[in-house]
Amino acid sequence: MSTQPNTSQSMAAVGELLGNLWVRELSQPQIDQLQHEDVASQLAGLGADLSELSRSDAKELLEVEYCRLLIGPAEAISPIQSITEEGRFHGEAFASSQKFYGLLGDLDPTLEDVMPDHFGRQLLFLATLMNLEGDASAADATAAFYQRHIAWIEPILERVEAKSETQFYRTLCIVTRKFLAAIDE
Repeated sequence: MSTQPNTSQSMAAVGELLGNLWVRELSQPQIDQLQHEDVASQLAGLGADLSELSRSDAKELLEVEYCRLLIGPAEAISPIQSITEEGRFHGEAFASSQKFYGLLGDLDPTLEDVMPDHFGRQLLFLATLMNLEGDASAADATAAFYQRHIAWIEPILERVEAKSETQFYRTLCIVTRKFLAAIDE
C-alpha cells in the first residue's frame, strides 16, 4: 500500500467541501468543520481567510450574505447554469446534469431540493466522479462533466467575489478558482 495520498481522492474531498459550501447557506456544523485545525490549515495554504468564522454572529452574517449574493430578492447572482446560460429554469443544462447524475444515480437524497444545474450540486457530483477515477470510463465522464457543467462558473465567481461584503465569500471564490484550475491541468 502506497504512503502517497491519492491526488484524485484528495482533490475530490476538496471538491466535496466546496460543493457543500456553495449549495446552501453555511450551517454551524460546516463552520465547526472549517475551524478544525487540519481543514483550516489546508485552506489557509490556499489563501483562505476564515477570520469571520470566529465572530459570535458568523452563522447569521454568512447566511444573510449567501442569500443576498445567490438567492435574492433583488440583484442576486444565480449559481444555476440554465439561468446563467439560457436565462431560464429547466434549460438544456438542467436536463444534461440530470442525465449525468443518472449514470451513477443521484447519490445524495439531501439534495433533492437543489436544482440539478446548481453549481454546488455540480461540484458535489464532480467530487463523486473524481473518487471513481481508477476506472477509464469514470475518467472520461469526469472530463466530459467538467467541460459541460463546471467550466461555465468563472464569470459567476468573479461577480460573487466583486459583490461580496464578507471576506468568507471572497475567499470561497478564490479557493474554488484554485481548485478548478488544479483539476483542469
